Amino acid sequence: MDIPNGSHFCCLALNGPRLQTRQEYQLGPGLFVSNKHDALELEPHWVEWLGTIQANSFRESSLYITVVTDSRTRSLNEIPLPQSLDNRVRLFHHALVLLGCGYNDAMLMVGGEKYHGGGMHVGPIRPGLTPCFKPFYRKNRAIESADLQKATKILASLELMYTHVPHRLYRRLRKGFNVWIRGVQEGEEWTERLHAFVRATEAVLKCTIARKRDAKTKKSLKRAWRDITPTFIHRGQTMIGAGKSSENFLRQLYDIRSSVEHIKDVTPAIRQVRGVHESEVFGFRALQAEILASSIYERILMSDALLSTFSTETKVEEFWARRANQRQATWGSPIDIGAEAHQSFFSQRIPDWY
Repeated sequence: MDIPNGSHFCCLALNGPRLQTRQEYQLGPGLFVSNKHDALELEPHWVEWLGTIQANSFRESSLYITVVTDSRTRSLNEIPLPQSLDNRVRLFHHALVLLGCGYNDAMLMVGGEKYHGGGMHVGPIRPGLTPCFKPFYRKNRAIESADLQKATKILASLELMYTHVPHRLYRRLRKGFNVWIRGVQEGEEWTERLHAFVRATEAVLKCTIARKRDAKTKKSLKRAWRDITPTFIHRGQTMIGAGKSSENFLRQLYDIRSSVEHIKDVTPAIRQVRGVHESEVFGFRALQAEILASSIYERILMSDALLSTFSTETKVEEFWARRANQRQATWGSPIDIGAEAHQSFFSQRIPDWY
């Protein structure tokens, strides 16, 4: 990658994700993904400030996401240019994690500018960013070229969503995706991770009803209500298919979420899964919760039609008010949670015959 003169750049170096084919990819104007950092070299004072370990961590990272743009560019939504580049590399990284192949355990962000005369300034450098941890119960997966193409489309949708802050358009999706991000950043409390993914799913299912307020007094009018758990189960079947097994799965998922929410023991809410040892069932359920939330947001962000369908509170209510066959036609084929989870689950149990 050659950084042109008169450009600002931002590079996110990640330790963990790996490309299936080790090369540099240009995915659009000024967006590069590579397993090398050839265009950037930390200046001596940054190496001294970071320390040898951090500096070596940058040099030895497994994936580099770099955004480059002309220094004369101005953001349309008045976000300072360095912040705009920062946001773009972060969102692209989140898009890869959404696809199940961007997990990392360390990261370092490097910004800078290449002057018109050819000189380069590297900085600021931001260490200490929160990684998106890969859970122990999920298999590693390399990033394929198809993932990069999908992530590019998801990035465009995410940038559209976050461009409208703080307006009402896409607000529900933003809030839900922010909760999803908190889930992938949770690397210790696996119950909290599962809880976040179920909440992110709830954002799309819209189980609660917003209270209407009096325009003058601003007080809530007559309280509207619908049972949350049955609504989660009913609407969730549009996403994963109708049937008793789907109903039982969604009920169990919400029961676990409620146990975490109310600081109760989650063990009684966990039911056995065929083919999974009882000691690993929670990890399997947590993986299913993540796949469910990630698949929902992936599908919405990959489709302009679905993105529009979930763009406002009114449109979301209209979607869920449709007949089941109409909703299914709009949503598409159900997500096969069981098959995807069994394919991605990493069992650490040693077989009895070993």
